[in-house]
Amino acid sequence: MLKRIDPMAADDLATVTLIATEGLLLFRKGFAIAGRNLYLDAIDLAARKPNVHYAALAALRLAAEEIRADTNTKSQSFKDAMKLASRSDEPDVRHLSARLSLMAKVAKLDLD
Repeated sequence: MLKRIDPMAADDLATVTLIATEGLLLFRKGFAIAGRNLYLDAIDLAARKPNVHYAALAALRLAAEEIRADTNTKSQSFKDAMKLASRSDEPDVRHLSARLSLMAKVAKLDLD
């Protein structure tokens, strides 16, 4: 169904969501590098708008998928996401930040 949507026909924030969602699907299918690249595209697009809220949401979701997939970039993704999330005071960003912190703790993420 996602493939039938033309992301260029949507507004910019919907496009961010569509790109990030495709990144999520690729992560869940086992294609972490391709999924990461799409998430990074979504974060970049949101940041250029500038929409810190959407950029932070995409970064937090990327970090969660990195931890879930146990990638070698999970620690850096976590740090980047938390830094970006600290620039937003939106309740959903704060909620996802707290959940991500718990995921990092459970995963014993090396944050040094």
